[in-house]
Amino acid sequence: MTLYIRFVYISILCLFSVVIQAEVEVEERSTSEVEVLPPRSVEAQMYYEQIQAILLLDDFGEKETVTRWRLKELDDDDSEDEEDNDPKWLKWLSDWLNGLGDDESYEDDGSSDTTLNISKGLEIIIWLFFIGLGVYLLVKYRSQLHDFIKGLKATNKPKEALPATLFGLDVKKDSLPKDVVAMAQTAWRQGEQRQAIAVLLRASLIKLLHDHACHFTDSDTEAECCTRIDKQASATVATFMRALVVVWQQVAYAHKAPTEERFNELCQQWKQVF
Repeated sequence: MTLYIRFVYISILCLFSVVIQAEVEVEERSTSEVEVLPPRSVEAQMYYEQIQAILLLDDFGEKETVTRWRLKELDDDDSEDEEDNDPKWLKWLSDWLNGLGDDESYEDDGSSDTTLNISKGLEIIIWLFFIGLGVYLLVKYRSQLHDFIKGLKATNKPKEALPATLFGLDVKKDSLPKDVVAMAQTAWRQGEQRQAIAVLLRASLIKLLHDHACHFTDSDTEAECCTRIDKQASATVATFMRALVVVWQQVAYAHKAPTEERFNELCQQWKQVF
């Protein structure tokens, strides 16, 4: 990519060097053509004025002032001397530009063809430059562009409605207790082991929904929630949730409460995870 851009830069510099040299040569020729004429006699001056008056008549055509870039034009006597002194790259570029200017609609003294060649060559170089620049920017910033497009899709995508309950537990955000572990420990001391585990599980699901952007549906079972958590959350969170769900299933369906040591271990892990 860098080599391609350098080639475009070199092409532009070569074209401008040709144009600048053509302008300098035209100015030098104009200066050299100025000759100091000897003073005319009275009779010669009279004839000169008559000739100038005749030249101003419509029969001799209209004068046209053309201001455009022209390449260096050599006389027949000077062409052989100058041909060997021209750089090879300049001759190659001139021949290449001449090949671009084959347009029959331009019929002039030759300067129109030269101007057309330069304009077409410059246009091609400019297009190549911008195309190369566009490709370079796309390749360099492709990851940022991908993230930008992905963000637009995420913004335009309608938000899914969050479930209000999961397997009988209230998982609305406003139902989250201020101190989850303290509430669970209070229920445990009161002999409500099922309620204590339910507090930990319900608070965990609310955290996953609103803080970890995990997606669940109302019909998900405990096993399906664990499968979703494996894909959407970290390994630490997934491991803790699987252990907590196993304890919940034992106390909710098998009516088998965990030991107090196991319950305190779950409370300590909940603080570390959430």
